[in-house]
Amino acid sequence: ATDVPGNVDVLRGSAAGLLVALGNLKAAVPAIAAVLADPACRARMGEHGRAEAQARYSVDVVGKLVRDFYADLA
Repeated sequence: ATDVPGNVDVLRGSAAGLLVALGNLKAAVPAIAAVLADPACRARMGEHGRAEAQARYSVDVVGKLVRDFYADLA
């Protein structure tokens, strides 16, 4: 993903993907090519992505955040 807000929030420090500078094709092309050429790397990224999504965005996690938010308003 490009290194812009939103993507950075999800991927900085994550093994689930990689960040490249916005507009820097000289960096993006070899980085993407390396991932495409490495099935094991893609599998690891997928496993990390799934685990991170479950840990950060599961119904239980997001539900608690929403409940806590509204509890603080009351």
